[in-house]
Amino acid sequence: MIFTKQYWKDSISNFKNVKSLVLMSIFIGVCVAVGGYFPIKIFGRYVSLLFVFWPIIGFLFGPIPAMFITGVVDLLVFFLFPTGYPMYIGYTLTQMLIGFLNGLFFYKTRISIFKIFISKLIINFGIHVGIESIFYADIMNLNFSAYVAYVTTGALKNGIFLPFETIIIVMVMIAMVPVFKALKLGDQKYLDKVHIF
Repeated sequence: MIFTKQYWKDSISNFKNVKSLVLMSIFIGVCVAVGGYFPIKIFGRYVSLLFVFWPIIGFLFGPIPAMFITGVVDLLVFFLFPTGYPMYIGYTLTQMLIGFLNGLFFYKTRISIFKIFISKLIINFGIHVGIESIFYADIMNLNFSAYVAYVTTGALKNGIFLPFETIIIVMVMIAMVPVFKALKLGDQKYLDKVHIF
């Protein structure tokens, strides 16, 4: 499906749909509030509840709008709720990549626990531990031993959080299926239930 031109046209067409634009705006507002007001610092890193919203946004709008939304949310949270860290465009790009991946995993396809777990595995270790650790080392000018320590704590945090984040997303998606059906949101043929695979 993702290799067809229609898939990408459908995703991009959300930018032309008034209902989709209104929903995107609402999601941006809610995500900025959640990202700004509810960050938690664990193992020296900020954690927010935004990970719950990305699969929903990916399911509803697809890779391109999800990439746009996550990028806008990241910039707004940075400027409205500064944490003292300098502006680094790499972090915004990784957030956009997270939105894009959630679109690829959940747009126009059935929702499954396996897909949720694999998407979180890639995001947690490939992006948060792999890519973002390099950015942080660059910003803070870490030496090799400090970088290794940072990557280790990041891997530990993301490893511990992975099953809990997966369970939370599964529960949220199960709860959202009847809402999507009732409001006729997303592709209805993929909304029968949340599958295992």
